[in-house]
Amino acid sequence: MATGLAEEARRPEGILIGLTGDLGAGKTTFVQGFVDALPGGSGLYVTSPTFAIVQQYGTDPPVRRLDLYRISTLEELEAIGWRELYFSPGFALVEWAERVPDAFPLEWMEIRLAVDPSDVREIDVRPHGEALKKLVGMIG
Repeated sequence: MATGLAEEARRPEGILIGLTGDLGAGKTTFVQGFVDALPGGSGLYVTSPTFAIVQQYGTDPPVRRLDLYRISTLEELEAIGWRELYFSPGFALVEWAERVPDAFPLEWMEIRLAVDPSDVREIDVRPHGEALKKLVGMIG
């Protein structure tokens, strides 16, 4: 799936992926695996962005990771230059995407992470927009 997504992310507007899930659901682990799967990502140090709202990784295509846990308004998102971060080529991985839903475009992918009562991780991929629905259908 990462290879198909990586090719699609080379389009001028890139791909925005919203990560949702409770604390401890595996968002950081998902990002670690995602970055590691891209060219140039092996060995990159990916940590929880608790104190840094934005992190960027020099993968091919590039990955920008945003943590919206402490952001709750569009005005706060404007202060960090969200449009450029969301819509540049490559990937924008947005943790706590549900915090500012008004900032999401028509085309984006939602990945919901959860832990069931027996400590099993669950991942639900929901593409929004026709291009990403087709992409997920081809690679999923």
